[in-house]
Amino acid sequence: AACTTELIEPSYNLDGNGVVQLSSRVVPFSDRDVTTRANKNEAENKISSIDYLIFGSGDKCVFHQRVSSIDPLLVDKSSPVFEGVDLANCYIVSIANGPELNIELGETTWDIISSQSIEVSGVSITSAGLPMVGRYPETGTFNFGGTNQGTVLTIPMKSLFAKIAFKLSVDAEEIRPGE
Repeated sequence: AACTTELIEPSYNLDGNGVVQLSSRVVPFSDRDVTTRANKNEAENKISSIDYLIFGSGDKCVFHQRVSSIDPLLVDKSSPVFEGVDLANCYIVSIANGPELNIELGETTWDIISSQSIEVSGVSITSAGLPMVGRYPETGTFNFGGTNQGTVLTIPMKSLFAKIAFKLSVDAEEIRPGE
């Protein structure tokens, strides 16, 4: 499914003990239509999969789930996966259109994951779409354990490479033999 630059927040039933909604949105190359930048086309906005990762103290991944669409992910903080995990100093990373990740919860760090996932080979757009990465918050950490039930956390994702489009034309009458 392709996504847009507008934020669409569908309504979900957030009943439960500490359910938080994670959603990602694509950040356009430019918020203005200028001649030195190009807006993303549909293939560049395509999201085939998103990996949501929550990192806790010690920069260790404490939660990972891959979804196959742009739909938000509901995370229940009372889930057994978070038992005994300090959620006071966390950050969340979303990776779109990346390869399958090999993660050992509580052990794998962002440095290891970035070496697995953030590789761009060539400049062609794969059928899965452009690889994108986002982080919440952009810098530092936040208290994920202190988020209220029903909180919606939106992670802006940026493409891992940019596009420059230009048009070159030469008037045939301006070309002289030998030049």
